[in-house]
Amino acid sequence: MPYSWSAEIAPNTEVECDERGAIVHAAVVIRIDDGPCCTVAAVNDGRGGYFARSMAVENADGSPVTGTTLRSVRVSEMLQRVASYLLHWAEKMRLEGISKPEPDGGRQHTLDDGDEWFLRQIGAASGNGPADADWISELRAAGPSSRKGMYAIAKLYRIAERRAVAPNKFIQEVLAMSPATASHWVKLTRAAGHLPPSARKPRASSGLD
Repeated sequence: MPYSWSAEIAPNTEVECDERGAIVHAAVVIRIDDGPCCTVAAVNDGRGGYFARSMAVENADGSPVTGTTLRSVRVSEMLQRVASYLLHWAEKMRLEGISKPEPDGGRQHTLDDGDEWFLRQIGAASGNGPADADWISELRAAGPSSRKGMYAIAKLYRIAERRAVAPNKFIQEVLAMSPATASHWVKLTRAAGHLPPSARKPRASSGLD
């Protein structure tokens, strides 16, 4: 069974972002069920991940930290959790205008949380069907050019890519959209710079234009 965990920015610390909105460094507190609490000074490695400049470990019950405690900390997995949290919030900050990552409110997450957390928040935990109807209504009212709309499209598009499924089809299913509407929202999100250029090659001219 995977670890469940929660994350938040360490109290009284600053979050630094670059001109593209990526979080350059931040101190993140990771709490693991039945495990130690770790505060990681995380630095962006420029390749979509983070490395630890330092890490402080303490037991949740206040007991002494021992060699056994330290051996229980899997640094690579800890950094994956940190990256999941910071990449999620960098995207949200950039598209929704939030100034700083927020605590997760005690929600418990698994290792691949960056995707599952978002899907739970919009009422589509399984990712196999429509999100909550009220949330979809709010999204449509905000419109495809809104920060909320572009954040949702960019997030769902990347989730689909990580799952190796067709992004537009995935967006159609989660947002209960027609193929044309999903394509239009994706096009606007890409034009705003929140998705990479399409890998699809333009159709060759027939010479009859």
